[in-house]
Amino acid sequence: MKMREALVQFSFLRGVGIEVPHPCTQCKHFIGVTRNIWLCRAFPRGIPREILLGFAAHDEVLPNQKGEYVFKKR
Repeated sequence: MKMREALVQFSFLRGVGIEVPHPCTQCKHFIGVTRNIWLCRAFPRGIPREILLGFAAHDEVLPNQKGEYVFKKR
């Protein structure tokens, strides 16, 4: 499943009160959350808000990231 599809599914289900894991937590590059900052190998100082909120997919390498990591299902 591409990141965009996962985000659409997440947004739809979240609105009806069903608990759904955030797409970032399903990525093999996800590190975890420290002091409310979501971390992954591509963004070790914090995943950008537009990705976390679903406004941008991370299915291609972005200029402001580290390495060539993109969303990859665990």
